[in-house]
Amino acid sequence: MNYINQCDKTYIPYETNVLHGGRPPQSKTLKSGGCGICSTCMMIDYLTDKTISLEECVQLAYDSLANHSPGTDLDLLGPAAAEKFGLNYKGSGSLDEVKKTLQCGGAVIIHVQTGLFTTSGHYMLLISYDGEDFCFLDPGGFQKYVKPENVGKVNIDHYPYLYYNAKL
Repeated sequence: MNYINQCDKTYIPYETNVLHGGRPPQSKTLKSGGCGICSTCMMIDYLTDKTISLEECVQLAYDSLANHSPGTDLDLLGPAAAEKFGLNYKGSGSLDEVKKTLQCGGAVIIHVQTGLFTTSGHYMLLISYDGEDFCFLDPGGFQKYVKPENVGKVNIDHYPYLYYNAKL
């Protein structure tokens, strides 16, 4: 599986928040608003025998109007990507459905809010759950998990595969 770190993608343009005037020029790249794009590309690579380039996924986001919000709207990009690659898509806010999907071999792109995983909104790809730990890929890297206030909350020993104990 190919891991993608959005922080390395300052050279790939990505215009978001277009309904509200767009982002500042220095923020019009995948580094600033591409966690949904990167998570989608990793999910396709994980679940299929196909890949989609970041540039192709950006175009799919534009075509599906998923770039109109401050980041990527996965309620729009998700179904478009699923259709293009023959995947099942279902939006859900249920933790039980997420666990079941993962335990059946699926993958889930989650949107997390301010806290351990982000200082704002952020997408990450969950790829497994063993009843205790979630394994995930964070397109934002691991640096936030080595900050003093976060040490020990996420296992980074097998980076880019990260583990979070749901019972903590």
